[in-house]
Amino acid sequence: MAHTQGPSILLLDIETSSVLGWSWAFYDTNLIDTFRDWSILCYAFKWDDEKKIQVSSITRPRDIWDFIRHPDNDKALVKELWRLLDQADFVVAHNAKSFDVKKCQSRFLHYGLPPPSPFKVIDTLTETRRISNNTRNNQDALLKSWGLGKKLENRGWPMWRDFKSGDRKARKEMLEYNKVDIVGLAALFKHLRPWISSVNSSAMHFDATTCPKPGCGSKSLQNRGWFYTKTTQYRQIRCNLCHGWSRITQSEPRTKPLVSI
Repeated sequence: MAHTQGPSILLLDIETSSVLGWSWAFYDTNLIDTFRDWSILCYAFKWDDEKKIQVSSITRPRDIWDFIRHPDNDKALVKELWRLLDQADFVVAHNAKSFDVKKCQSRFLHYGLPPPSPFKVIDTLTETRRISNNTRNNQDALLKSWGLGKKLENRGWPMWRDFKSGDRKARKEMLEYNKVDIVGLAALFKHLRPWISSVNSSAMHFDATTCPKPGCGSKSLQNRGWFYTKTTQYRQIRCNLCHGWSRITQSEPRTKPLVSI
């Protein structure tokens, strides 16, 4: 369950199936028609202030035809995801805005579910691109480059194929892969925390003596200079725990400059 004290920050990663269809050639990317659309295979999550990582998946199919014949086999899983997002104040994922959150919402619409309780999205991919210029921004590359770990190596497409065919080994492999992605996401989120835009975290804490960076909440703060706009100055604050910067919302009184008209 989400928590009653402070904002609920959900770290999420989902895995989806491929689209099954027909094409005229091996490298033809324009499918003639689809035989089975994508669905959600499994997901892993943790709450930011907890260590426990939980993983859930569709019921293991007997074979690929069993998977194909039941296009609604992710319905129970989607309802679980809906309940999770309904509890969250913030949802964190790598490529969340283009993939994880939109994929979840596609399935909510598919099953006629109403919108979950409003939440803000913290996309570690978007934040990384906003503040830096890296050769590669995928999660594995960033984890390795910044010395934070790495994704779990896998067999690629055969793992997805065998999972849908009901293979027990592939299912175990997929769930472990999904779980390790959350370990990496948590490390990435912590590393990026002091850099994350205040636009995403403006409602994180209402206490003026608490660091507003997502998931920090430290009260060990220090005044460090001033933040200036064209006509106003604000006291600038640095967090001693996450080393993030913020400012108070009330401007300091000072003589207003003349502005040319």
